[in-house]
Amino acid sequence: MQQLMDFLNLIDGYFGSSSWFAAVLLLTGLYFTIALKLPQFRLFGRGVTMLMRANRIRGEGDANTFGSLTTALSGTIGTGNIGGVAFALFLGGPAALFWMWMTAFVGMATKMAEVTLAHKYRQRLPDGTFSGGPMYVLDKGMNMRWLGILFAIATGATVIGAGTMTQMRSITDSVHATVGIDFWITSLVVAAFLAVAIIGGGRRIAQVSTYLVPSMSLLYIGGASLVIIINAENIIPSFVLIFSDIFSVNSAVGGFLGATFAQAFNYGVARGLFSNEAGMGSAPIAHAMARTDESVDEGVVALLEPMIDTLIICTLTGLAILASGVWHQKHQVEFSEVETRFLLGQYRDDLLEDTQALRDWIAGNDSDVIRASGAYRVKDGVLQQERSKELTILHARSIAEDVRFYDSDNNLWSGSIYIEDGILNDSISPQGPPFLQGRSLVHSVPLTIKAFESVLGAFGGFMVTFPLMLFAFSTMVTWEYYGNRSLNYVTGGNRIIQRAYQVIYLAITFIGGIAETTIVWMVALAIQPLMVLPNLFALISLRHEIKNDIFVYSARVDRERRALHRIRKSPSN
Repeated sequence: MQQLMDFLNLIDGYFGSSSWFAAVLLLTGLYFTIALKLPQFRLFGRGVTMLMRANRIRGEGDANTFGSLTTALSGTIGTGNIGGVAFALFLGGPAALFWMWMTAFVGMATKMAEVTLAHKYRQRLPDGTFSGGPMYVLDKGMNMRWLGILFAIATGATVIGAGTMTQMRSITDSVHATVGIDFWITSLVVAAFLAVAIIGGGRRIAQVSTYLVPSMSLLYIGGASLVIIINAENIIPSFVLIFSDIFSVNSAVGGFLGATFAQAFNYGVARGLFSNEAGMGSAPIAHAMARTDESVDEGVVALLEPMIDTLIICTLTGLAILASGVWHQKHQVEFSEVETRFLLGQYRDDLLEDTQALRDWIAGNDSDVIRASGAYRVKDGVLQQERSKELTILHARSIAEDVRFYDSDNNLWSGSIYIEDGILNDSISPQGPPFLQGRSLVHSVPLTIKAFESVLGAFGGFMVTFPLMLFAFSTMVTWEYYGNRSLNYVTGGNRIIQRAYQVIYLAITFIGGIAETTIVWMVALAIQPLMVLPNLFALISLRHEIKNDIFVYSARVDRERRALHRIRKSPSN
């Protein structure tokens, strides 16, 4: 398992969480923001108008504009808004939320550009439905079918991590944390409901999303707002935390050891992308089925997505976590094997030199921190320390406290443990592998649950769990559609292959619900760039075409607005 984590960290280090990848995303969005003359402001009102007129827009397609928007939103509003924000704060500190905002703001322009292209180059399939996305843009717009196939394959791979496994794991995590139901039971039940939902194809998915997305969004927004209001005295200090360390090292606070600028920037952008998917190329697949003959109309509607998804919902999650203070507090948890390290020596998180050394070690910089190795004794659950071999147990990037060892029956464990390079080696432990419990930081969905519970008690867990289940469920439904459309592009719509894909998708969904949380998140982070890079290449290559289409559209809309204004001011009216 550790070898797998090392490999995923290597891939993520080169792509998903690297500075160059984050910079490419932001610079692409910044280019379209400037080149399209701030469409976030200039065309925002038009997007709202088009959304309100969804049922009156005529044209060919499988769903109206509102249905395609909610389908795309159901693919983006998910664990990224609840668990992803918490994970970004855990990894990069409060400043990570600022970089999520920046990703969302410039991502509005990126989303508009990619959706406009996808709708323009969509294709009618033999069954009468429409299919579109970056693969068709690369194929029909650039005559690069091989790259379109590469994007489609990458989409299928991304479905495994971002669209399926993280969503299901977040559901099983939250249900287990709230009511204690076993992971596999929840996973099996959700997979069964998912099977029913995906049978109807794109039209069924759009119908489900039209009802689910607005209701679940309002429910979660209400709960998060309540947490923030009750902690109103901490709102301004929370913003101070966000802005004070944007371009510097995040200071250590409580159990949080601090984070470097690179960590805040990289993880903020990566989580922002995971949340609103601007530049990823996934949402255009949903918008391609919109019922309109004007592609830029759909692009203007898509402009609203990052605002709804990140600038509203993710901000509320982040402020609830920061204002409640749970992000730097230690909580009683069962330790994850891949997040536990045994370090030689005693470290304290109230000593600046210790927190600096540990922060540098976590960031991969030069440090005097040494991973422990050797044999140790555990008596009645307590690690027996020797002066010359004193240990610090690090879990979830924090110094663990009140650590106890337990056996599989939850009894205090006694015996010998063997540590190799900071990792507990269970395979050579004669008494059997113990597991650890203690106090440490938490992240992802459990951290958001802690924020809600700090104000609402046990009910707070349900306020997170229920919307999360709806968020994640709708995301899995939509991502099955993305994978289905991509597979259709590669195979030409072979029905046998399509059915086999759905069976495999459901199996992967079930596995995601019982897999290790950290590994699931790392898979999602590592796979993301495989979709993003071909999509950004298409956007940059066709940038002049995008600009021309949008400026021609804008000029026409302005003429229509002026004409309507003259008619309204005419004396005869």
